[in-house]
Amino acid sequence: MTSRKNNIYEFSDPRRTDRVKKRRVFRPGIKCMIALAFFMLFYMIFSFGTNFNRLHTMQQDVEKIESQINDLQKKNNELRQQLKMAQSDAFVEKIAREELNLIKPGETRIVPVQTKPQKPAGQVNVGVPGE
Repeated sequence: MTSRKNNIYEFSDPRRTDRVKKRRVFRPGIKCMIALAFFMLFYMIFSFGTNFNRLHTMQQDVEKIESQINDLQKKNNELRQQLKMAQSDAFVEKIAREELNLIKPGETRIVPVQTKPQKPAGQVNVGVPGE
């Protein structure tokens, strides 16, 4: 085989193996760029979805805590009112008379006697001895 350079013919020997082997050099092409773009897009969508879910959960937690705070504030106000009422003399007297059965000096306590309810005529207790 012959080739022509500067009007000089050179003959090449097909048996020669001293040719320089071509090195493969990484050259990012359009396919690599598209794959990278798809990967970045997938990562961004996944990251956005994860963070959106986390944000939604946190907002629900905040709403629950705010409702608990409101309930506790209402209960706290009710307990403060009960405390004020319990410190009054009228409440103390009411509890002493009704629950503790106490009386003031000079008073007499009257206790009503409970009677058994009478049975209508014609009713007979069966199987209950002693009545």
